[in-house]
Amino acid sequence: KRRNEKLAETDVAMTRALEQGDPATIATIKAQRQRLRDLPALIQAEVDAAESPDMLHAVWPSELT
Repeated sequence: KRRNEKLAETDVAMTRALEQGDPATIATIKAQRQRLRDLPALIQAEVDAAESPDMLHAVWPSELT
């Protein structure tokens, strides 16, 4: 859920960047969005291996806090 919220937050920034024709910002936002899309696959093994809330908190990505 939080990942989807973060993706939605980038929609406004992307629209503004596209309207302004700002290629650097567009590239940055595209990279952020791809990282958010990739997160489930990147952290799944660590999440599955977490045996306590503290361990889960330790592997939770900063992008989702």
